[in-house]
Amino acid sequence: MGTEIVDTSSGDIAETLEGVAVIAQKENALLLVSEYDTPLAFRPPAQIDVYRTIDEAATQALHYEAGTFPTYLQYEGDIQMEVSALQENTPQRWHIYYAETKNLLHSRPTNTQRATWLPSERLQELAQHTRQYLHGHIPEEKWGTTPALAPEWWSIFKELGLIS
Repeated sequence: MGTEIVDTSSGDIAETLEGVAVIAQKENALLLVSEYDTPLAFRPPAQIDVYRTIDEAATQALHYEAGTFPTYLQYEGDIQMEVSALQENTPQRWHIYYAETKNLLHSRPTNTQRATWLPSERLQELAQHTRQYLHGHIPEEKWGTTPALAPEWWSIFKELGLIS
């Protein structure tokens, strides 16, 4: 694994965008990031439209978005994100990695606002808030006023068994 090249450099719009996402765990916490445009919506370090091996892209996603490097990196598999869960109408295929890493060095000057270790109890709270939103119990105008998981990642976290 890890030798597949993901190249979307042709300039054509891909039928499926491909990317990598890194599930980094330390003790009883998960590494999550948030972006400047959605500071209260958390997701794993990820990168889309990569032009290198997926192993290299996973390492770069950790460094670029969380300012750290993996001490251990294992390919888990692919997950197809449902179109209905996306803001765009382009399906996304994510190559999922599990990683171990040292402490966060710093957030990089990217679209990442912050990187943080979230304990599993807090992750479950964020998942519950997102679940309520996805089931229509939180109106659109109130969404984004309280920390939550990014809606497009909720189903992936559920499929991976990271949330209940």
